[in-house]
Amino acid sequence: MSSALDAAREHLMATAAVIVGLLGEDLTLYPEREIRRRFLDSAAADALTPEDVRSLRARAQALGASFASLVAGELAGTEPWLALTAVPASDYEATLERNVASFLPAGLELPLGEACRKDLRSVAEVWSRVAAIDREVEALAAAFGLPADSRTPPGYTPPARFISHAHLPTLVERYHRDVAEYVRTASATRVTDAEAIRRTRASRWTEAGS
Repeated sequence: MSSALDAAREHLMATAAVIVGLLGEDLTLYPEREIRRRFLDSAAADALTPEDVRSLRARAQALGASFASLVAGELAGTEPWLALTAVPASDYEATLERNVASFLPAGLELPLGEACRKDLRSVAEVWSRVAAIDREVEALAAAFGLPADSRTPPGYTPPARFISHAHLPTLVERYHRDVAEYVRTASATRVTDAEAIRRTRASRWTEAGS
């Protein structure tokens, strides 16, 4: 691998690391935030004892800590972040739109074009690992008699607010630019390598006739 391609990959993964850090910070708080919302909005909360509420809150906090750790581990490698580099440029925009649509229920208005480039759901290999956390939130809510998710769309959604001075939509847009740069660099590297091989072969051919 060329030094230029190494640099492009490192730049892409640096952006990915900031995204993972932002997600970890938000996911630490997400289970308690969501369980509290359901607790406040449900008459089922009135049947819980003080001990139940303490247990519910403690378990939600523990889930948050485990989510942040799980996502950091799942997304630490290059595989989920480099998956889109294999998509042909001619199909890239359509792929992003299909990826976002795959995580949303039918009937919702879908983000298109540039909006997809700011939505982390467009990176399917990444978002599939993040979205899986909601199964445990649902299980915890059900265990204490709280209602199922009533949000539209349901489940954890990519945060749009600033978190520790970082803005996820802007970071995702940067990530897609990094992917394009990685693909351009990889293509140029292949051309350069092919030319070097041809020069070596030509030199050997010339030497064989001396």
